[in-house]
Amino acid sequence: MTSFSRADISWRNSSTPVSTDYDDVYFSADDGAAESHFVFLQNNYLTERFSTLLTTAPCAPESFVIAETGFGTGLNFLQAATLWRQFANADDQLVFISCELHPLQKDDLIQALSAWPGFADVREALIRDYPPLIQGMHTLELFDNVRLILLFNDVIDGFSALLENDHRIIQRQPESAVNAWFLDGFAPSKNPDMWTDRLFNLMARLSNRDTTYASFTAAGIVRRGLKSAGFTVKKVKGFGKKREMIRGGYVGLPEVFDHTHPVTRNSPNKPFWPIYRPTIPSPPRTALVVGAGIAGCTTAKALSEAGIATTLIDTADAPMKAASGNPQGVLFPKLSHRAEILSEFNLFSLLYADRYYQQPAMRAGYFRTGMLQLIDKPSEQHTHLHQRFSAVGIAHRVSAKDASDIAGTRLNHEAIWYPQTGWIRQNQLREAFTQHSDIEFRCNETLRRAQKQADGRWQVTTSKAEFAVDLVVLCTASATNALLSNISDSEALPTKPIRGQVSEFDSTGLPALKTVICHKGYICPSAPDEPDVYTCGASYELKNTDLNLNDAIHTQNLQNLADYLPDFSTEKTGNDTIRGRVGFRCTTPDYLPMVGPLFNVTDFDRTFSLLGKNARSHIPLPGSYHDGLFVNIGHGSRGFGSAPISAALITAYALSRPLPIPFPMAAALNPARFVIRDITRNRR
Repeated sequence: MTSFSRADISWRNSSTPVSTDYDDVYFSADDGAAESHFVFLQNNYLTERFSTLLTTAPCAPESFVIAETGFGTGLNFLQAATLWRQFANADDQLVFISCELHPLQKDDLIQALSAWPGFADVREALIRDYPPLIQGMHTLELFDNVRLILLFNDVIDGFSALLENDHRIIQRQPESAVNAWFLDGFAPSKNPDMWTDRLFNLMARLSNRDTTYASFTAAGIVRRGLKSAGFTVKKVKGFGKKREMIRGGYVGLPEVFDHTHPVTRNSPNKPFWPIYRPTIPSPPRTALVVGAGIAGCTTAKALSEAGIATTLIDTADAPMKAASGNPQGVLFPKLSHRAEILSEFNLFSLLYADRYYQQPAMRAGYFRTGMLQLIDKPSEQHTHLHQRFSAVGIAHRVSAKDASDIAGTRLNHEAIWYPQTGWIRQNQLREAFTQHSDIEFRCNETLRRAQKQADGRWQVTTSKAEFAVDLVVLCTASATNALLSNISDSEALPTKPIRGQVSEFDSTGLPALKTVICHKGYICPSAPDEPDVYTCGASYELKNTDLNLNDAIHTQNLQNLADYLPDFSTEKTGNDTIRGRVGFRCTTPDYLPMVGPLFNVTDFDRTFSLLGKNARSHIPLPGSYHDGLFVNIGHGSRGFGSAPISAALITAYALSRPLPIPFPMAAALNPARFVIRDITRNRR
């Protein structure tokens, strides 16, 4: 099996890219765009199917999912996205999922796509957001109604990341199944590793009875593999001089399995408990988001952009006044050289958030200055981190001299330099989060009760009103447990508040910082609207609930700064103009946020009790969750980084769309993980 690597290409007549690894062209030199349209769009009937969505009464947002083998130059995506934008309703979403083992470098992509001026808008959006060539999933929100999920991997590992389980006992929801397959990529004779029965069986598990496919190749190995996996195969005339191609649809049935009798045996399969199966037949149209910190604001924005009328309430008089209200927030990427779930989620969050805050509506509040993480004790881990991320521009190990040049002040430590990050000026984001026409922000309002009704909606009572909504999302940090006490079959979630105090001081006479510097704390460059003020912090204080500023903590913040930045001695920073702010981070035992549907604790205890006897028991039942009730909490000190992708995840759950992150990562964020952990450890 060929391993992941960037594409090695040559150019034919400077306009046609050729893979040197596979000795094959990426698209026809005659008329690649016409061939792409004929093979994949026309033979999947996309014009007719997109038009049907347009004529459907706009009662609820819908999605259309295309999956592709071989992203290549992105030509097929340009075609499909352009057609979608011509026909689809604004609230409907195209989800285009494409696997690519050898992605093109950005410069090669730009050159290849220069041949297609007719797709200018989509092409420029793709080039703008094209991710670094890191193996794994990359989710790009190119337009409000077009999401591109790039799987930089081989087709087996790539598409397996979308599976809820390792076999077809429980199939994916029809709404999130693939609607159309583009079977592209290099010819079977050139790339036999891709065209295997494993691929065709994966396709079947990600399809439903409305799924179609089309392929340029009519090779026997492809026809036989598709038939055996449950697809019809029809030969039709190929494009231009090509004699034939194939198209068809999925007609297979799910495997019959008696899942009413769980068995206690070791199972290599993914667990079933994270699978969320909403029983409400109609997609949601209204939502209540409780808590207007960064998690709540991003969630309200994501839901509203998906066509869901959203009410956002908070006990404060404005959004982002609690832990998210610090004058400057850092996109802090805590990465590891190992492929661990926490580090992988932090990396995914960083790349997604960096693109998110560069959107036109957000750009005024995002300062992409990069960040230096000073190295106190150099080790092999820092070398390995550099080796893993330097070539793709994510993280570089730099000398003290180079770090000083980057920072604009003397530094005596080596550092890890993260160029694709920066800091947030939260007061400049508030309007961007609440200006959407489908978001109603209501301040000084408290949720008192939420009760599920017979019609599947939630009847909510606040301090000011009573009304019904389809969805409730709790983005209430450490206050969540008090709200859950009024919801049946729920229990307190394992969170803890950590006090943090930031210090602001006069920057007169101090070096003008050019980037964020992190050490035991952090310091940001001065904000343009307060050029004479520096912000540093923040303290980490467990079991301290004091809301008042503490002079001793100010002193400690400034001393930490002086210990790592020689030009910032306490004699220069410890002046009478110091001020600050106190906030409380909400953290979890494993430092990952809790993002997803709220579990029914009574059903979980009953259904998964066998895990107490054998933690690898095979229990092929999905989890039991409160339909339409979600939590998005526990982001700790990295909320500005993790909140945007978490909001996208909540929206995907709510609308039964493909998840924007790999399913194993979503399972690691699922709030029910701690219940399962306690059951397996016999702590319940």
